[in-house]
Amino acid sequence: CFRSALEIAEHAASPGQVGRIAGKLAELVLESGSAKEAESLFQLAIRSMDAADDHSSHGVLFGGLASSRRKTGNFSGAEAAYRAGIEILKTLHGPGHADLAVLNNNLGVLLTD
Repeated sequence: CFRSALEIAEHAASPGQVGRIAGKLAELVLESGSAKEAESLFQLAIRSMDAADDHSSHGVLFGGLASSRRKTGNFSGAEAAYRAGIEILKTLHGPGHADLAVLNNNLGVLLTD
């Protein structure tokens, strides 16, 4: 269902719509165990949201990108994604946002593994 929506959106929708659909599909794909495919979808979602000048979901998207990279063994890439998400969330919401706590925690876990 999301794959079909993404195909249609890529041809007819705004970048923001493509980003939201790609992000949801990436989450499902990551949960199903295909981290490499999820990484590509998270990257598409981030690029699309950037094109739409909408950074509201970047914390979640960068967190997902980091998780997919971690699952493929790309630990430096995961660290970079967590740090990028943290900086964006700090800029958008300040230092007390709940998503910021999640990303900081996940970065801490990654660095201690």
